[in-house]
Amino acid sequence: MAKTSAEFRDQLAEAEEYEEIKGDFPEVHDWEKEPELKGVYVKTESITAKGKARVIHTFQVDGVERQVWGTAILDSRLSQLDGGERVKVVRRGKVPTSSGNLAWDFGVYVARSAFKKAGA
Repeated sequence: MAKTSAEFRDQLAEAEEYEEIKGDFPEVHDWEKEPELKGVYVKTESITAKGKARVIHTFQVDGVERQVWGTAILDSRLSQLDGGERVKVVRRGKVPTSSGNLAWDFGVYVARSAFKKAGA
């Protein structure tokens, strides 16, 4: 007996394998899993996300681009860098702001070799 189109479609659906489609976007760093990020600071960009201006920082970590959403504290500390410096960023915990809210505090450390001038 011939299969109906619905039976054929159901059989095809069961036999199919699915592969996730991934964009060519860098990974977003997960501070919950890794409270410390070590890598090369690449750049800071202002973008619009959900209709709001946001800042995103890009790092090269073990050969993979990884991004971090900006915060006032992190933006301020990373604004002192040009790009290309080896850094360690540590999410320390929440601290009170001048408005009485809590904000994540970040320590940003630059590798000592980054302070040496070329040819020095």
